[in-house]
Amino acid sequence: MSSASFPLPQGFTWQYDLIVWLQSHHSVVLDRLAVAFSYLGNESFYFAALPVLMLAVDRVLGMRLAYVFSPACT
Repeated sequence: MSSASFPLPQGFTWQYDLIVWLQSHHSVVLDRLAVAFSYLGNESFYFAALPVLMLAVDRVLGMRLAYVFSPACT
């Protein structure tokens, strides 16, 4: 692995090495996978996933998660 050209705090070099390794193995499939993972933090994901969770899994759990994630949607 290459070393950083800037000072890193002690204990953060493994994170830098992981990011460099991930970026060196990019492909169309991995790029789309990264976009899909970033979509999980999007507001529209919560609007789609919470009703499915309420209807298909457990209504009480869905309501609790809706309450917990409601600040993320404002």
